[in-house]
Amino acid sequence: MGGLGVPLIDVVSTSRSGSIFFSTIDRRYMIKTIALEEDLLLRRILSSYWKHLCDYPNSLMTRFFGLHRMRGEGMRDMSFIVMDNVFFSKYSVHEQYDLKGSTVDRQVQIDSSLLSSVARKDLDFHYKIKLGHKRKAKFLEQVEKDCKWMENHNICDYSLLIGFHFLKKPIPKTEAAGNGNVAEEGERGIFKEFEGGMLSEDRDVIYFVGIIDTLTEYNLKKAGEHHLKSLFHDSTRISAMPPTPYRERFIRYVDSIVE
Repeated sequence: MGGLGVPLIDVVSTSRSGSIFFSTIDRRYMIKTIALEEDLLLRRILSSYWKHLCDYPNSLMTRFFGLHRMRGEGMRDMSFIVMDNVFFSKYSVHEQYDLKGSTVDRQVQIDSSLLSSVARKDLDFHYKIKLGHKRKAKFLEQVEKDCKWMENHNICDYSLLIGFHFLKKPIPKTEAAGNGNVAEEGERGIFKEFEGGMLSEDRDVIYFVGIIDTLTEYNLKKAGEHHLKSLFHDSTRISAMPPTPYRERFIRYVDSIVE
């Protein structure tokens, strides 16, 4: 990636996809290598994706800013995307989680020193996202709209990425209210209104939230994975599922962890 002419930072990942992640030096943007089928899918759905973001500016889905393909002598073509960093803020992330609503192979064993840099998974997650009734309703409404769009495009296996910053003391109400205009133009409005995230109902935690891994199509490969894993596990607990039941389970799960 040095050929890009931009300083990059290698990022630790627990992804099973084999993708390589980098961030720009200011951590505003992420760069991820993707498979050819993801490259082709994004090209196919780009117009609809753009319209969805225009119709729903508070969408929680990843913002893609570039899709590139590198070619060179003696090497296979490599595709990569440039996207927003869900955790971009002056506040650091203390813990992060990649959540799907499934439980098979959804646990990560890591040293406590890596909690801020490695995403743990569903079986590691024991929190409630405290937004209050009104914000929860808006949040779930947007999750449902985003998931419905992905279902319509045969997309599955996406995740809710959540980062936590635990404040040493609650933010005063006056400061919290005055911070509502922090989200920059083009960012996700009401879900990034406090320094790029959402302040908890008790004003003692900042949540950084987004829906990621939105380029996995339910194809023959995924269908085969679903049927194979179903031989050994409860089919409702595995990650690989057709888009409709995946969406339904994902929404139920998000509803259960937000209050």
